[in-house]
Amino acid sequence: MQESGARQNNEKLKFTPIPMSYNELYQSLFDTHVVSPFYLNPLQPPYPKWYDANAQCDYHAGTTGHSIENCTAFKKFVERFINMGILKFGDSSNTENPLPNHAINGINMMSKTIGRRIKAYIAKIKTPLRRV
Repeated sequence: MQESGARQNNEKLKFTPIPMSYNELYQSLFDTHVVSPFYLNPLQPPYPKWYDANAQCDYHAGTTGHSIENCTAFKKFVERFINMGILKFGDSSNTENPLPNHAINGINMMSKTIGRRIKAYIAKIKTPLRRV
């Protein structure tokens, strides 16, 4: 059993590529209250070989030793949310979604209709456009 554990530690973990930096993703998730800092006790000497005294991790509440770009815990968190379908990125292939993403808000077209009154001010429209 020890051999399989050692083999797993030697294998490099593979994560789904994301279209932004992990720092940008963390800030976005933090701003929307999806993630909060995870507090750790600071590492004590002797430090592991990956330890970087000049780097701080936002996910680990600014703990010194690594950056969020190298944070395995945050990458596992992101991977778990991707697998659960909670976190999705808009770069799906054309075979999945052949139409481009459109803004949810806005009017695509207004035309003159005979026999109906046209409202000149958008603020006076009470019906949500999704139902029209």
